[in-house]
Amino acid sequence: MGAAAVDGAASASMRAAVSRLSFGAAAEERRDAAGEVARLARADERTKRLLPELGVVPPLLDMLADADARGAAGARVAAAGALLELARGTHRLVD
Repeated sequence: MGAAAVDGAASASMRAAVSRLSFGAAAEERRDAAGEVARLARADERTKRLLPELGVVPPLLDMLADADARGAAGARVAAAGALLELARGTHRLVD
């Protein structure tokens, strides 16, 4: 299953968020992209599974670690929220 399995609007929104998250120069842009990732992950289970495949986790982790960036507090909160949404419901019980 790939990004083509998601409808066109959601796919375009995912790709735009990934691009802004990975290449956004301003902390505000990256913060907004992290918020969009969280929203997308909440909205649809299939999208939630596709977002990590598109590479959102490393930039989100970088945002958490970047304490020196201007506007870092808001960006860190947004990154943490996005990571939590991506992780929600992914745990498995092992017998």
